[in-house]
Amino acid sequence: MNSDKQLNKFTNQWFLMLLITGAVASAFFWFNDIIVKNIGDIEFSGTLENFNANIAGNLEAIKANTYYDFLFIVVYTILFYIAYRVFQSSMRIPASKILILCCIIPGVFDIIENVLLLNLLTNSNSTWLFNSFWLVVRIKWTFIIPLALVNITILMYYILRFVNSFFS
Repeated sequence: MNSDKQLNKFTNQWFLMLLITGAVASAFFWFNDIIVKNIGDIEFSGTLENFNANIAGNLEAIKANTYYDFLFIVVYTILFYIAYRVFQSSMRIPASKILILCCIIPGVFDIIENVLLLNLLTNSNSTWLFNSFWLVVRIKWTFIIPLALVNITILMYYILRFVNSFFS
């Protein structure tokens, strides 16, 4: 019975954090000062020359976007942690410190990415900075993708459960 209360608590927190994360993320599309339409191209630039071409003429928006991203990092890291706790509670298994760490790693690497990006904006010819940025982006996304899939799975479960309630 106690695990059901824990699952309900984490599920309610997850829904709230999902809404907050969505609201914070939507600002990336609403406010012209932080809109960077080619942020994916910037993050996944294969070469320093390609990176410099992608940031050209958009430095102020990229800086503003990057500073705002620090807030988004905090929000999505909390969402990932709570999603893990929903999963852990639903499976009725003890929480794993290693898996909790895996929920925090994307945020840590995203912070490092942002610091490197801000430095690259003022020192755009640094091969060392670019190579570090290139590696950090890929590590971050290696951890984000599975955690995003966990969140999508939880969302789909609750959507299907909601839809099913009309037919029961």
